[in-house]
Amino acid sequence: MNTDFTIADVIASATWVRDCMDTDKGTNARDPRFTAMHDAYWTCAACGCRSQPRENDLWAGLQIHHKDDNPLNECADNLVCVCPLCHGLLHLDTMLIERLHPGHFIWAPSIRQSFLTLFAHVRAVVEERCADHLARGVVTPDRARSADQRLELEIRETLAATDAALRRLRLPEGVFLYQAGNAPPAQAGAGARSGPAARSGLSKAHMSPALQDMMDLVEDNPVLFGHALRSFVRTASPAERLRTARALHGLRYVFAPGHAPWAAAYAGSVTWAAGRDWAKLWLEDAGIVLQRLADMEHGAKSAAKPAYGPGWDKAEDGARAGRRSGAC
Repeated sequence: MNTDFTIADVIASATWVRDCMDTDKGTNARDPRFTAMHDAYWTCAACGCRSQPRENDLWAGLQIHHKDDNPLNECADNLVCVCPLCHGLLHLDTMLIERLHPGHFIWAPSIRQSFLTLFAHVRAVVEERCADHLARGVVTPDRARSADQRLELEIRETLAATDAALRRLRLPEGVFLYQAGNAPPAQAGAGARSGPAARSGLSKAHMSPALQDMMDLVEDNPVLFGHALRSFVRTASPAERLRTARALHGLRYVFAPGHAPWAAAYAGSVTWAAGRDWAKLWLEDAGIVLQRLADMEHGAKSAAKPAYGPGWDKAEDGARAGRRSGAC
């Protein structure tokens, strides 16, 4: 599986044979799926979040993805440990149709999907940890009674700023009309037009029926968009899937805040001060991504490479990948 994948990667390579996804959790420690999770150290292969098993929860809020979409194939090389959100993205059609993880799409080629997924995880963990503080009226860092409280509330403020910036993004005009080799759509900020009519600058006669459906439905009806995606992935040729994936290279999904039953499992395993902890890495990146979001909102030109960490170069990405693989 391509780690740190995008929605475009899923559209290009997904195998959606069934109309559902396997979220069954066995209780036998000898279950091959549990073995795969143990071998992955309870770490999501896509976004890097990590949990810890407990006596009453061996799965620790994580799930197993079958690469070939066959739950009966439990060969080790077919099983991948993933978090519920990344698992949903890998089965994007089912996630949208069954409304498993509500959210919305944005166009942000300079921000990795893994950052947005970790954003949802960190937010859920912080709300879990801050529940007692908020109940006691401790809602801002300056009212914190300990260093841990202050840090958690500071992270909560960073999350709020990130959420506000993401909400101002819109899909740009022509997002489904872009073809590889042409200039990608401009970044869309708070003042950008949205909706299918605003994005239909070219005649639909030049588009395949599948792309017409997706253009009309991506924002207006996520459930039908999921059905359109499912039909497209199952019937389109590999070449057409690849062209569509290139067209959607900047499409990202932002998960809506809400009930996250897996947050309790993650909350107990996160150590904010640990330099190699996944949540700490997200916090380090948040300041940079916030600046990128501000640039996008003001129409600034985006860098050619994805922004995710100081320097945004291969060496830094490699170092971060190494830290994530050894996260604790």
